[in-house]
Amino acid sequence: MEDDSPPADALEEVAAGLAAVASGLGEEVGGPPTLAEFLDVLGWAAPVDSEATDGTFPPGNILFRNGRS
Repeated sequence: MEDDSPPADALEEVAAGLAAVASGLGEEVGGPPTLAEFLDVLGWAAPVDSEATDGTFPPGNILFRNGRS
């Protein structure tokens, strides 16, 4: 079985980028985002039914809500 995982340095780069997005969002909303809020931001950035994805995810964009205003 082949391992199709990206190289470790690519994963580290993506993780650092996602951490920067979460940090920036935290500055905007006055505290660290919940996972639901973070997933909302990612969903807005590249909706699953857009041409930016490769069809891995099902169509539709479900937004998570946590009651924060």
